[in-house]
Amino acid sequence: MKINKQNQGFALVEVIIGISILVVIFMAVSQLLFMSLRSTQITLQSFQAYKFAEEGIELTRAIRDSNWRRNIAWDGNVKNVPGVVENFSEDGFYTVSFDSNNQILMTFRGVEGDWNINKDEICLYQHKIGTNSIIANHVIDLDNPLPFSRLVEIKRLDPYKVAVRSLVSWEDYKIGRQTMELKTELTDWKGGAL
Repeated sequence: MKINKQNQGFALVEVIIGISILVVIFMAVSQLLFMSLRSTQITLQSFQAYKFAEEGIELTRAIRDSNWRRNIAWDGNVKNVPGVVENFSEDGFYTVSFDSNNQILMTFRGVEGDWNINKDEICLYQHKIGTNSIIANHVIDLDNPLPFSRLVEIKRLDPYKVAVRSLVSWEDYKIGRQTMELKTELTDWKGGAL
C-alpha cells in the first residue's frame, strides 16, 4: 500500500513555529497600542495643565479689569473698602477660585505649596481644603481632587507693572512631577482709578 503524501497534516514543529509567529505579532501590536494610549494620556494631561495655567493668567487679568470698572486701584490695593476681595497687591503666591457669589477670589498664600484644584458639578474649579462643601450653591467633591495643583505668583516690577506667573503641577505615575508654567506682565495702562 502506498502512502499519499498529499493527505499528511502539519508537523508539530510547524504548528509551534506558526503559533510563535502569531504571538510575536500580537505582542508587537499590543505594545504599540499601549504606547499610543500612554502618549495620548500624557498629551491630555499637558493640555489640561496648559488650560489651568492659562485660566490663572486670565482670571488675574479679569480681576484687574474688574477693579478698573469699580473705579478702584487696578491691583485692588485699597484699605477698608467693603466688598473688595479681588486684589493682588502683595508679592507672593495666590490661589484663584470663586467666592459664594461666583466672584473671582484671589487668596494670598505667601509661599509656594500644593493647592489641589477641585471641580464642582458644573465644572467650576475651586481651591478648598477639608470635607465636601457647598460653595456658590455648587457641590464640591473634595474627596476626589483633580491631580492638578495651581498657584499664581505675583511679583511687582514697578508701581504700574506686575509679572504674573501661573504654575500648574501634577504627578504622573511613570514620569514623576510635571510642571506647566505661563508668564505675562500686567500693567496699569489706564493710569489708575478714574
